[in-house]
Amino acid sequence: MKHLYIIIIAVFSFISCHESIEDRAYREAIEFTKKNCPVPVAENVVCDSMSFTNATRTVNYYFSLSGALDSTITDKNKIHEELLKMVKDSPALRAYKNADFNFSYIYQSTKNKGKRLLSVTITPKEYKK
Repeated sequence: MKHLYIIIIAVFSFISCHESIEDRAYREAIEFTKKNCPVPVAENVVCDSMSFTNATRTVNYYFSLSGALDSTITDKNKIHEELLKMVKDSPALRAYKNADFNFSYIYQSTKNKGKRLLSVTITPKEYKK
């Protein structure tokens, strides 16, 4: 009987120490930003940081645009569709998609610091179709 109590205590200890998916997203966003950012992802596109907003369950990606991309973004629908496809196809986001997280992509100007050029949010309704 004593062994049963030890096993039960060990199980509850493991459960109480287990990281929630929200805590994991928060931690991974900080780690990604510290280890990788800023990182070029395409010509004239740099990923500046990543964050997690618990209140909206949103993983946020922040990018700076330069060169020709910095002045105008013409085809917002095409960008939205490309980001949606990327989220749908990404095995790295599987745990977050299973938890019904949102994914937000924020693009800002390099020459006009703080100016938001485009913001796209991909929701579970979109990527689970």
